Amino acid sequence: MYRFSLLGLGWGTPCVPYLMPKFGIRLYKPKDIFREAKSLVVAICMAYVTAETSMVYFSTGGKGTTAPTQFPDQSLHNRSLGLAILYQFFRETVCDTRDIADDTQAEMRTLPIRIGKKKTLWLMGVLGCLLDAAITGGISINSVWDLGVNYFLLFGAVLRVGATLLFYSIVLGQPRENAMAWGTVSLLGLTPVIWAQKSLHGS
Repeated sequence: MYRFSLLGLGWGTPCVPYLMPKFGIRLYKPKDIFREAKSLVVAICMAYVTAETSMVYFSTGGKGTTAPTQFPDQSLHNRSLGLAILYQFFRETVCDTRDIADDTQAEMRTLPIRIGKKKTLWLMGVLGCLLDAAITGGISINSVWDLGVNYFLLFGAVLRVGATLLFYSIVLGQPRENAMAWGTVSLLGLTPVIWAQKSLHGS
């Protein structure tokens, strides 16, 4: 949890020196440096802070200081963390899509600014289905010519990602000032990951 505290504290503060030939040394915000990868960096940090902390707490029965250095089932741990990163990335990217106008004015280069709103949603949908299905066992590559498919888990992955992005596309039609709509994104945006992580036990 503490590994990302400094990054979090300085995320929106100009604190990273960068040498520019014409202007000399200038200070940049960390979120400006990551550009198109900003949402992914935030997703990884938030997943480690939330999912990793809760998994360690669960694995020790809530004893805290006696936490082991490694989760009992490392494969389950890694896949669960991967799902948390994936759905956190969805939520962060949707917020970047909402903020296209402000980020453009601030000369930021986020993924939605680079490829556009519709392409961003399509990219998240296609990659999201593939990654969710791969992590939960809906699809598995046993060899070059051997592709395993669990249709039940694959359908679950497509349904989760589709429903998540449909919800986000509806909310994107609301102005940023709509606290109810965007508050719902903050409160319920990661709910599908619970369903996805539950699917790990059946894969």
